[in-house]
Amino acid sequence: MPIGEKTKLLWQNPEYRKQMIKAHKGQKAWNKGRKCPEFSGKNHPRYKGGWRKADGRWITLMPAHPFTDSKGYIRRSRLVAERYLGRYLFPKEVVHHINGDKSDDHPENLYLFPSESAHLSYEKNRLKDRNKILPLKSNLITSSNE
Repeated sequence: MPIGEKTKLLWQNPEYRKQMIKAHKGQKAWNKGRKCPEFSGKNHPRYKGGWRKADGRWITLMPAHPFTDSKGYIRRSRLVAERYLGRYLFPKEVVHHINGDKSDDHPENLYLFPSESAHLSYEKNRLKDRNKILPLKSNLITSSNE
């Protein structure tokens, strides 16, 4: 009988199972807290260059950026807006997607609101007048040309 099958048979016995659980209670798993550097970050086969999707938005790993989240990621829409304006966005500023697609980060589709309250008042008016189309053009392109 192969060794694997013998172990399976042992674990099917409830008394053996109780003994083993009692013997190993309180012990840390052998791999707890260990990292495998040969398969982490850039060395991982599924690494995509630090880009990933979260909540329908593209985010990128940029630990050196001053306004990243706790894990070092920042939204791609904010990076595009910063590139077009030539400055960092203030944390209060909100990037709005004109067509509603959070993953569409083309500059023509982005509108920069100075604050969350300005963005919420726009959204409130838009929802109140659903039949009426509120025109909104990207203010990134026009402000970068001036």
